[in-house]
Amino acid sequence: MAHLNLFNTSSSPRDKTGRIIRAAPFQGTLPSGTVARIEPNRRWFGNTRVIGQAALQSFQEEMAKVKNDPYRVIMKQTKLPITLLNERAKHARTHVLETESFEQTFGPKAQRKRPKLQDSSLEVIDSSDVLIQVLDARDPLGTRCYQVEKYLKREKPHKHLIFVLNKVDLIPVWVTQKWVALLSSEHPTMAFHASLTNPFGKGALINLLRQFGKLHVDKKQISVGFIGYPNVGKSSIINALKAKKVCNVAPIAGETKVWQYVTLMKRIYLVDCPGIVYPTGATPTECVLKGVVRIENVQTPEIYIGPMLERVKEDYIKQTYKISAWESPEEFLEKLARRSGRLLKGGEPDIGTAAKMVLNDFQRGKIPYFVQPPASEGEDKKSAETEEIQTPAVTQDLSKIVVEPTYSSNDVRSKKKKVYAASKLASHAFLAPLKMKADKLQRDINRLKKMKEKQEKKGCKTVWTASGHVTVTQDKRPRTVDHKGGSRIQHTGANPVYTITGSKDVVTVDVISPASVKSTISSSGQAKKQVKRKRQKENEDEQQEARLTSKMRRRAEREAKSEKELNFYNRVDVKNRRARR
Repeated sequence: MAHLNLFNTSSSPRDKTGRIIRAAPFQGTLPSGTVARIEPNRRWFGNTRVIGQAALQSFQEEMAKVKNDPYRVIMKQTKLPITLLNERAKHARTHVLETESFEQTFGPKAQRKRPKLQDSSLEVIDSSDVLIQVLDARDPLGTRCYQVEKYLKREKPHKHLIFVLNKVDLIPVWVTQKWVALLSSEHPTMAFHASLTNPFGKGALINLLRQFGKLHVDKKQISVGFIGYPNVGKSSIINALKAKKVCNVAPIAGETKVWQYVTLMKRIYLVDCPGIVYPTGATPTECVLKGVVRIENVQTPEIYIGPMLERVKEDYIKQTYKISAWESPEEFLEKLARRSGRLLKGGEPDIGTAAKMVLNDFQRGKIPYFVQPPASEGEDKKSAETEEIQTPAVTQDLSKIVVEPTYSSNDVRSKKKKVYAASKLASHAFLAPLKMKADKLQRDINRLKKMKEKQEKKGCKTVWTASGHVTVTQDKRPRTVDHKGGSRIQHTGANPVYTITGSKDVVTVDVISPASVKSTISSSGQAKKQVKRKRQKENEDEQQEARLTSKMRRRAEREAKSEKELNFYNRVDVKNRRARR
C-alpha cells in the first residue's frame, strides 16, 4: 500500500504553516553539496530514443544531399529537432550595434528608413508557396537577387524557388542553352519569351506549376509569387500565361507599383509585385544599363554612352544606327543627332536627346548584346561547339526560339551546329533533315491510303493497265459515254463491263446501271459541248454566289431551310398551339 501511495502522490505533504513534513517521491532532504545517487527508475527515460554516432552521421549526409539537389523536395518534415545538428557558427547572431549605432537607427535622429516596396516584396514572399525569380537572359547574373535567395534559404527553406530566363528572343540560342544548364544546378531553370501571340515556354511553366500543386495536396490552392529586378518582364509573363492583358506592362522600370493577385486556374494563383533593387555594390552605370532606372529621369545620360559602347560590339552599333566610324562617344552622339534630326537652335546637335534614345534602345533590346556564359569565356570555338552540356531536368526544345536581333556569324553558332533541346543533345545534326523528309513522306503515304479507302467505300474500283490506271465509278445518273476506237460493252448480269483495249483513243469510261437508264453512245463532239456547257454553268453559279453579300447569303440559307421544312417552328407552332385549339 505504501508503494502505491508513493506513485499516487506526486507532491510533498505539508503542515498548516506550509512546512514540508515528508519528502515527495524523488525528493530528498540532503543539504546542498552532498554527494547522492539518482534512483534507478525507468520513469526518467520515458519517450526517449538512443541514436549512435554512425547513424547520426549518415542522416546528416543524406539530408545534405536532399537539400543540395534542386529537383528533390522534402514532402514531410520530421518532428525531431534536426536544427540542433546544424553548426552554430553558421547561425551566429550579428551584433547590430557594431554596424549601426542606436541613435542612427532608433533614436530621435534616426536616418534609416525602410522602403515600402521592400515591405511589399516581403509580403509576396510570405504569402507565396512557390517563388519565381525572373532574370534577364542578356545578363542573368547581373539581375539575380542574392539577398532574397539567402533569406529564403535561411528563413523559408520550405518554399520552392524557380529561375525563369525571360527575353530569350534577344540572344542566340546556344547562349540560352548554356545559361539554362548552368543555373539548373542551383534551382529549376527554364527559358521563356513573354508574348501574347507567340510565347515560348508557356506550356513547360504551367506543367511545372501543376507539379508543385500536386505536391501540396493538403492545401486548397497554391500561390506563385514573381520577384526580380525592375523591367525584367514579371507582369509580361503573367499576361502570357493568362493569354490576355491582366497586368499593366511597359518597357520602362517601375510600371508595377502595387502587388496584384491573379487567378491562373482553379488551384493556382499568381502574385505580381514591383521590382526591387537591394543595396549591392553596383555602380550607377550598371543600374542604368540594367534597366533599373528610367532614362527620362537621368540627368546626364551622355556619361553612360561610353560604358555602353565598350560592352556592345562596334559592328552592331554600325548595323543599328548606320554610322561608319567615330573616335569618341561625343562624336558618336553628334553624328547620331544630325542623322536622326535631333537638333537645337542654330543647327547644334542635341546630344542629351540622342543619348536617351540610345539608352532606351539598349534597354529594350534593339541593340544586339548579351553577356557571355562563364563556361564559354576564353575557350576555343571548336571545343565550344563540341562541348556537351549537363542535361537539365526541365526539358524544352530551345531550337524553336525565334531570335529577333541579327547577330554576326561569330556569335551565332547554331548555323554550323543544330541546336537541340537540352534533353536531345546526344542526337546528331545531320539526321534532322532526313528525319523531316521521312516524316513528310510518311504523311503523304497515309493521306493517299485514306483517299483510297474513301474511294473504295463509295464503290470506286481502280483498274491497272499498261499505260496507267483508270478509276471506274458506278453512278445511277444518265451520262454520255465518249467512244473512240476499240472499246466494247459486254452485259453480264445487271452491270455492264467495259473491256479496255490497248488503244490510246479511250477518253473516259463510265459504268452506268442499265436498270435506271439506257447507256447512250454519242459522238465525241457532242460530249465535248456538253462538258463545256456544264463547266460554264458551274462557273456562272460560282460567280453569282461570290457576288452575294453575307446578308443575302444568310437570307438564301433561311429560305432554303424553310422550303425543306427544316425549321422546327414552321412545322409545329409551339407558341400558338393553345390559340389554335
